[in-house]
Amino acid sequence: MKASSVVGGVAGTAAMTAFSYAVSKEERENFKEPNILGKMILKAVPSLGEKKAQIMGWVLHGVAGLVFSAVYKKLLVGRPTLLKGLIYGGTSGIPAILLWNTLIELHPNPPKDVEKKKYFGHLLLAHIVFGGVSFLIYKAKDKIVGKGK
Repeated sequence: MKASSVVGGVAGTAAMTAFSYAVSKEERENFKEPNILGKMILKAVPSLGEKKAQIMGWVLHGVAGLVFSAVYKKLLVGRPTLLKGLIYGGTSGIPAILLWNTLIELHPNPPKDVEKKKYFGHLLLAHIVFGGVSFLIYKAKDKIVGKGK
């Protein structure tokens, strides 16, 4: 994995997560991806305990960000731009929503505080944030190494 994919993935995930925490606070609903993952892990494997389950939720969320970033870089045609990032982010929100829906549907005891319609709408916006920030990082890297205008 290239350095720009890693940095873009970390920055995009951080921005997405900050967005999700801010919207959660404003809307008084839980849109916090790492927290929801941790709850799902804890409900599936109670013996882990809450702290380990939450850590695993954060790790899985971070790994997902790195994977999305690596895929973006592989699929990128031409130079990275903010507009492309927003488009890639919105587009990648669709498989993310399908994955989350599958996880929730197959889970033996899914979290009760996740209203899927609202959460999935939020996920689409959160992925747009992720894509935009990731592509800004790619663009900055290209300028530093002389590939950008």
